[in-house]
Amino acid sequence: MLINGKYKKIIIVISLFVVMAASIYLIQKYFTPFIMIIVLLIITQPLYNLIKRFSINNRIASLITISIFNIVLGLFLYYIGASIFELLEGLYKSNIILIDKVINELTTLLESIIGEINISQKVMNGIDFNIVKDSVILTGDGLLSYVVANITTFFILADKKYFVHFFKMIIPKKIVSKAIKEKNNIKSIIYIQIILILMSTLITLIGFLLLKIPNSIILSVICGVLDLIPYIGTIIVFIPIIIYNIIVKEYVIVIGLIFLYCLVQITREILEAKLLSNKFNLHPLVVFISVYIGIKVFGVLGAFVGPIYCMISRDILINE
Repeated sequence: MLINGKYKKIIIVISLFVVMAASIYLIQKYFTPFIMIIVLLIITQPLYNLIKRFSINNRIASLITISIFNIVLGLFLYYIGASIFELLEGLYKSNIILIDKVINELTTLLESIIGEINISQKVMNGIDFNIVKDSVILTGDGLLSYVVANITTFFILADKKYFVHFFKMIIPKKIVSKAIKEKNNIKSIIYIQIILILMSTLITLIGFLLLKIPNSIILSVICGVLDLIPYIGTIIVFIPIIIYNIIVKEYVIVIGLIFLYCLVQITREILEAKLLSNKFNLHPLVVFISVYIGIKVFGVLGAFVGPIYCMISRDILINE
């Protein structure tokens, strides 16, 4: 029995969702470096093209590109780590009396409730060494995935023509054209995410400066980096600052920080929906819901997968 054209398109859209969900599950479970490879390719491609203008051998140009990227990333992470340590050390030294007082008050309160306690023993008893072991394994897997992603990116940059020719031979031309189009869409989404991160960082910086938060610049940069993690990213920075200001009884700053956090999140969501809708001709509400559901279903990847799925589904349902 022939299926009505409208229902056939709906079946295709549903099948597409199943295929995408299964593919992302398999990638996340069995090939973690895949996402790193995509991101590395998008970030390093412009630098590689620039180096190639000097008529340098493909593999040497690829090696230089990967080396420069990792050196810059390493220096950035070192600077961030050193700045965080210096910030925490400065806060502790400048408020050592107050911090000791708060710790003693908390200890006294706990002892009045549950009796005398040995904090060091309680901490040791509270440590789940299975969690520690899993964390070490996860860190090791992450480093291994990053190494694999770098090596893979090196070969793809160096032998790009070979890989393109290979895929053109084994994949139908129509699918290749569609894949190239979606690759450009993914690049556009990543660039939009970069713009949003810069906007969030700028708003956070202005807010921190107005509230006279120490080390505003470094804290704003950290917030920008953590903004890559939807919903829970920047709150990792805001909560300790809010708690600290509650301890020192700076309640006006606490209210200001809460307002600033809400402002950053709301502004980001509105701009994200607006920019993506303008770029891909989707209604802002559709973009907002697609990003939200995408994150819920696919995690961080959902911020990219959700809008892409909506774009492909729109083309299937609307185009003849």
